[in-house]
Amino acid sequence: MVDLSIKRVGILTTARVTTIERKSATFKGKTEEWWDLRYTFADQSGAQHENSIEIWNDEEAARWKVGDSGKVRCHPDFPEEHRWLE
Repeated sequence: MVDLSIKRVGILTTARVTTIERKSATFKGKTEEWWDLRYTFADQSGAQHENSIEIWNDEEAARWKVGDSGKVRCHPDFPEEHRWLE
């Protein structure tokens, strides 16, 4: 339901990559690795928000560097509800 609302009324804004870090963990005896991409963005009132996404593909992760910009669509009334778009 939230995804539909964000898609319908969400506001497109620019996010800035703050860190990208290789992570790993063992799950059921198997080591899994991914990239943690942290970013910040401002909502329509100018308040700053921070979040992260997991990137499981090395080639996709290699596209991103600290300082790069991406797109986020956030709910105008609940900016903590947002989706990373690229």
